[in-house]
Amino acid sequence: MNSFVVKNSKTPIYIHRIIGYYTKAFDFIPYFKNERDGIKKSEDYKEFYFEDTFTGSILSLVNSGLFYWWWHSHSDGFHCGYRDVYAFPFDLTNLNENLKLKLDKLSKSLMKNSEDNSEIKIRVFKKTGKAELQEFEVNKSKPIIDEIDKVLARHYGFTDEELDFIINYDIKYRMGKELEGEDEDEV
Repeated sequence: MNSFVVKNSKTPIYIHRIIGYYTKAFDFIPYFKNERDGIKKSEDYKEFYFEDTFTGSILSLVNSGLFYWWWHSHSDGFHCGYRDVYAFPFDLTNLNENLKLKLDKLSKSLMKNSEDNSEIKIRVFKKTGKAELQEFEVNKSKPIIDEIDKVLARHYGFTDEELDFIINYDIKYRMGKELEGEDEDEV
């Protein structure tokens, strides 16, 4: 992906530097305000610039279960930095135009869904005082992320078993209580 990095673009991608069970990457700046500095971009989000024509595809990719699995197996399991994102093996020049359009459409759907499933939370920090920050319930976007992984599976030529592995990787932890609730209904 490194070959598609540019110094500036119309649509930067903001990626949260700490990954829990999902990557949080957006084409908008998540809301953040603290008593010391007022409204600003949280330092936890790093800006990434790619060629504008590929922003939607890359945004989909970074939010995918495939990226999460790859990152989890190649990183410290906590931080996501420039090196992690740029090292992901994704050759955009070989991306079928139809698949690119699907990834672009899914990225828009994911961004709307992310906004819809977010809320402003209040935290208090020693250095900056009270802070308001936009938090996202990414697990509510899992159906869209699964669709992204299906498109990526076609691009990479994954088998059904490989796709199933990616979609269900760490599912017990990633879905948390939602998944537990489903199990309780089955008993």
